[in-house]
Amino acid sequence: MQRPSPPAGAAGRRSVALWAPVALYMALIFAASSVSHPPDLSTSIGDKGAHGLLYSGLAALMVRALAGGWQPFGGGIGLAAVAYSILYGATDEIHQLFVPNRTADVKDLAADAVGAAVAVLLLYIVHAVRARVRR
Repeated sequence: MQRPSPPAGAAGRRSVALWAPVALYMALIFAASSVSHPPDLSTSIGDKGAHGLLYSGLAALMVRALAGGWQPFGGGIGLAAVAYSILYGATDEIHQLFVPNRTADVKDLAADAVGAAVAVLLLYIVHAVRARVRR
């Protein structure tokens, strides 16, 4: 049985509500990587930890947008969220080649990928546990 179509305009508003946080988060990452002298994170979570946390947030927002909300999702959505996050991480590393005192680093991209994958895995586990509890 198919769901009824949403009223005209509602789908567009829903799409904006789902994707605007992704776009804003990407803009935040872009702005942070545009800083010529970023703060020294070596005493707190470290540079790789910061990359992992940032990209875990991006992947989580990607899952939300692709799944149509905070709801259970399939492996395809999870893989797409991780892939899109890694792709954005790669473009961010290229962007840093043009920022004074910044460089591109494959290890940063690896931290981005790990952060994205961990976030998607954790979301998947949370949804699986919730589904099991509801039974």
